[in-house]
Amino acid sequence: MMRTRLLLALAFAAMNAASAGTIAFTPPDSGLTSSHDAGNPVNLGLSFTANANFSVDALGFYRDPSLVSGQTVSLWDHAGNLLAQTNVSLSDPLIGNYYWKSITPVALVSGQQYRVSTFVGPNPWTFGGAPTADPRITYGSYWYKYNAAVQFPTDTAGASGSYYGPNFTIAAATVPDAGAGWAGWGLAAAGAALLRRPIKGSGRPIKGSGRCSLLIFHFSGRTPLRSEGPKRWGLLLSVPVSLLGIEPHFFSP
Repeated sequence: MMRTRLLLALAFAAMNAASAGTIAFTPPDSGLTSSHDAGNPVNLGLSFTANANFSVDALGFYRDPSLVSGQTVSLWDHAGNLLAQTNVSLSDPLIGNYYWKSITPVALVSGQQYRVSTFVGPNPWTFGGAPTADPRITYGSYWYKYNAAVQFPTDTAGASGSYYGPNFTIAAATVPDAGAGWAGWGLAAAGAALLRRPIKGSGRPIKGSGRCSLLIFHFSGRTPLRSEGPKRWGLLLSVPVSLLGIEPHFFSP
């Protein structure tokens, strides 16, 4: 059973191997100035153009070495309409030197311009050269607005550098990944086969029935095959005693 659980765990890991969100902006390795302008509240923003249709599923802010509190991170369209906002704390996950909080996915449209910003509050902040951007976006310029509360940043500082600053993650595609998916099904099938192996020393299978069935759901990215659409489909793997093959049976609950 331990091997069965391991193989099933590997199956789901393989099927979700490409599911993690991708960080949009990556700072340069050197040349950053940190701990700047503490105690002077400002909204720091980065503008970008979407090169593809995708969803934003987390917002975050950069870990300056002298932070004293969390920050409010916002996503806006080019006209200043708020699309998403969340309060990110210093206890939230730290990945890629950014603190992150998940949000309800927001769909962005290819060819449209957007802006992501963070209200630093009493915190200092970091600035430096322009970031490396994910291929699905084109970095535009960096913006600011000094204010005592969250506000859409409308004063531009140019395009040669960047604030660090706000960031976001691009959600993994919800279409199945063929390679990961088939690898996952193969491992799941192997795990199901182990359920029919004889108990050591008994000469009997674990279950005495003519066949055993394993109910599993195929996950690709964050979207399970069993969806909330008009039809909910699961996959029932029925493993014959001969173990010469696997008979898949789809059903609709």
